[in-house]
Amino acid sequence: MLTSGLRERTAGAPLPQELVCTLRTDQELHARHLTGVIAELLTESNSRVGYGALIMNDRVLLPDSEIAGALAAPHPYLGDEFDVLLDANGQPVLQLITLVPITRGEAQLVARYGRDALYDRWEQTGADLLDIHRPCTAS
Repeated sequence: MLTSGLRERTAGAPLPQELVCTLRTDQELHARHLTGVIAELLTESNSRVGYGALIMNDRVLLPDSEIAGALAAPHPYLGDEFDVLLDANGQPVLQLITLVPITRGEAQLVARYGRDALYDRWEQTGADLLDIHRPCTAS
């Protein structure tokens, strides 16, 4: 799921930005909901988001899951060429910020030890970041 139009409102960002959330095909509605909620929050507050930002809610955001927010990040499975779109001259024109769904426990891990600790945990556990039904990897 990709936002369209957020780039017009990302004041102060080095590049115009759009948000993207990639989940399993059968979870498309969840990706749409998560992306929409975060885009609305950013639009209402006239804010932008950068890599490493935690966007959290005080309760679970996606039904039948432990997902309570997202980590703004480069896409976890695609290369750098996905994250920045270039024009015909090779100049950057748009940054895609991937919203990786996370649990409250994972957010607390990031807050305490930094996002590298969470990335390490995901790698150790082989977490499927495209599945909102995955277990929390913070414990």
